[in-house]
Amino acid sequence: MSFLRTMAGAIGTSVATTSWLDGARAARASLVGGMNTGDAVTMLTGRGLSLEQVCAILAQLVDGEGTAIATNHLFMTSALIFFAAAGLIWASPAPRRVIAPGLAH
Repeated sequence: MSFLRTMAGAIGTSVATTSWLDGARAARASLVGGMNTGDAVTMLTGRGLSLEQVCAILAQLVDGEGTAIATNHLFMTSALIFFAAAGLIWASPAPRRVIAPGLAH
């Protein structure tokens, strides 16, 4: 039973990490698609930054926001799964007989 719990935890972690990274990429692509960088580039280059520095700053900001959006989606999905599991446990029937505390292990 311990092996199954460990394996299920490893698979769940792998699925969560993969969906988090895929969600971050999708959110980043969505953010980049709707971005209008003309004013930001003009303002930042006017303050003395080079074009490469401006591109790096904007890329870092978009990556951070994409990761934040993906994190929010991952936590929302986790909350829904936990609430569904709690509902399933709550709806399951109670045990019919009581086991003495020392006999369980």
